[in-house]
Amino acid sequence: QVVQRLTQKPKLTDKEVTALECLSSSMRAELRFEIFKDHLMRHPLFRVWTNISSVTVTELCADELDFIFFQEADDIFHPGNECEMAYYIAEGTVVYTQDPES
Repeated sequence: QVVQRLTQKPKLTDKEVTALECLSSSMRAELRFEIFKDHLMRHPLFRVWTNISSVTVTELCADELDFIFFQEADDIFHPGNECEMAYYIAEGTVVYTQDPES
């Protein structure tokens, strides 16, 4: 697992591109909407929400959404810990197993 992780090139997010800080906040919000749009439009709720108020969905993308890149065998949930966010699987698969005692 260590060798695999050391040889994988980490994926870059828009927040790690310092040049984007030069954009106006409205332009950054539009950029983030375009980044997330394809994923959001796969869900019926977000399709309807975008049709009703694209401004609100653009604000959601600007302020609340982020990509998190997990690697094979990463733990997303931990027994006894409260989950503080929702996850949308954009690529790959997740196997969820729960110990009956947790």
